Amino acid sequence: MNRNEDSSSNSRGESYQLQSFEISRETYDNNKAKGTYNNKIEFLLSTLGYAVSYGNIWRFPYMLYQHGGGAFFVPYLTCLIIYVFPSFYLEVAYGQMYRKALHRYYDTINPKLLGLTFTVAAICFFTGTYFLCLISWCFAFLLNSFQDPLPWAPKVNEDGKIEVFSNRYFVGEFLDKSDSLFDIRSYNPTIMFSLVLIMAFVFFTLYRGIHSAKYVSYFVVPLPYFILGVFFIKGITLEGFSSGWAYLYKPDWSKLWTLSIWSDGAGQAIFSSGLANNTLIKFASHRKNDEPLLSSSILLPCLNFATSLFASLALFSFVGHASYTSGIPIDDMNVQGMELSFVVYPALINTLPWPNLWSILFFTMMTSLGLGTEYIYVEVCSDIFHGVCNRRKKFKGKKIVMTLIFCLIILILNLAFFASSAGYYWLKYVDRYSATINLVVFSFVQIVLFVYFLPLEDLLKRIKKFGETTPKLYVICLKYICPVFALFLSTMAVYGDITRKDKPKETIDVIVCNIIFAIPLLSFLIVFVWNPFGRYDLENKAEYRSASLLDDGEEKKESSQFGDQ
Repeated sequence: MNRNEDSSSNSRGESYQLQSFEISRETYDNNKAKGTYNNKIEFLLSTLGYAVSYGNIWRFPYMLYQHGGGAFFVPYLTCLIIYVFPSFYLEVAYGQMYRKALHRYYDTINPKLLGLTFTVAAICFFTGTYFLCLISWCFAFLLNSFQDPLPWAPKVNEDGKIEVFSNRYFVGEFLDKSDSLFDIRSYNPTIMFSLVLIMAFVFFTLYRGIHSAKYVSYFVVPLPYFILGVFFIKGITLEGFSSGWAYLYKPDWSKLWTLSIWSDGAGQAIFSSGLANNTLIKFASHRKNDEPLLSSSILLPCLNFATSLFASLALFSFVGHASYTSGIPIDDMNVQGMELSFVVYPALINTLPWPNLWSILFFTMMTSLGLGTEYIYVEVCSDIFHGVCNRRKKFKGKKIVMTLIFCLIILILNLAFFASSAGYYWLKYVDRYSATINLVVFSFVQIVLFVYFLPLEDLLKRIKKFGETTPKLYVICLKYICPVFALFLSTMAVYGDITRKDKPKETIDVIVCNIIFAIPLLSFLIVFVWNPFGRYDLENKAEYRSASLLDDGEEKKESSQFGDQ
């Protein structure tokens, strides 16, 4: 086949379609420069460090608590099997097989879709911003754990009763919670110090890219498992622990027929696995082409689920003990969301001998969990902008400069707003309006683009070329079931926000929340309409070669040249 004749016969419109993911020498050199994992353990630890986070420790137990205990496993495991496994396989496969820069996946379909890359960057930026706030709260609690007695120890109220599960310290003294986003009346110096220290750690972790970050994972990832193990062993030695387990896992089958349990179960399974924001693609791009895909797509989500299960067992053994000793019914303990970590857990720790030691262990675990996730959000943002800007000569610069810029912006926003008395609202609304809803909607867009427009068949052929066959069940799920699931979640997320009762009330708060919600969408629309970065890519034909234009001999040559990265 004559490649030049074939290329000249293609229309201009066809050049906007998917052409190729065959890796050019430039891409190969870039990948070599940014480093590859030395073994499977490094990829496993890095991915777990990102995916296993606060959702496993507080959101999963709360979902069980709220949605009928064991009945919650039905929608969760259903979604895990028919959506998470194949979608995880898809994202890791694209990253591993083609090892392209993050900004190259969407504009390969059409240069105007480069804006979707900025949508991903915006979502990761906002998520990283509020995540830094959470980590700083955990680290501030860790510093306060060295006080004796602990500042959140139970106190006697005006009625002469001991308040075991009171949020008075967290909301009143620690946050000095105000009434709205811009009702800023004070700043917490401990939180501000924690923010600076944590962001400095994140920056120096990323200073040498994947080379330093993957080694940090050797410490950051195993530590929470060790501390959870200590909590679990201690929990099962406490009186009344079994009542907590019985309450948590006894199924309430009547809730299985409600829509909320299915939407929450599917959402928890999908997003606790780290799907839909290109981070898995980023990690997988540092793997060798011949690494096994199927085992990774099953092992990592299963480990994530096992972590959630283990954490809920450890937590509710303490809940059962506290209910047994205090006489407070488990229903009255308000086991939910953010307060689970900053009210319920500390209250449970106070019931143990040496509460300072247990508090230090717990908040060390929470800090390390957050760090394992934070650095990848910053890395994805800086990687995307550095990759796009480097395509334009006047914007070229070093990656570390871009990383420093994002670290400083995230830090300044946290110091200005999240460390204030209004920090509770900033965290709540940024999480809801930018990180959650936008990510849910984008998950639907991404699965459709990856399956139908890249297209999926090209990926399957390349996977087979490296000695692995994609299960037919995965192909069926990716083509038909996963898009429907993602559309269902997107609809539920939007509907849930429309019908939500705890919306911001102040006019300025509503305006800011809508701006936060619109930024990821606007970043796409601006690039789609104005297209300041996309047009130039049409000049680089090597990046857009179609697999159909390569004969067998040329394809083998490409494989041997770049397949051993």
